Amino acid sequence: MHSHYGINFCSRIKDAKTLTVLLLDANKREIEKDLWQQWLVDYSRMSSETFMTFEKYKDNFLNENIVTKKTDIVKVLADAKVIMAVDKAEREKLIK
Repeated sequence: MHSHYGINFCSRIKDAKTLTVLLLDANKREIEKDLWQQWLVDYSRMSSETFMTFEKYKDNFLNENIVTKKTDIVKVLADAKVIMAVDKAEREKLIK
């Protein structure tokens, strides 16, 4: 992020929404820069059959991570239900 917005610039922003948008934009640019570097490495190994444009490469990466995050959310919610049930059972034991 430091290459996009300096800490002095960010510290002067009073609106949390604006700061959040700027931070998300900086994060997106960092991800794209890293993906570009990775694509260049993978490009050297691509053949005419396995060639993938950078845009498709980026889309595949982003879609793969979105699915993982959705799966993680479902797992976290399931774990939270178990924890809440155990907590409720423990509280009921203390009351009795």
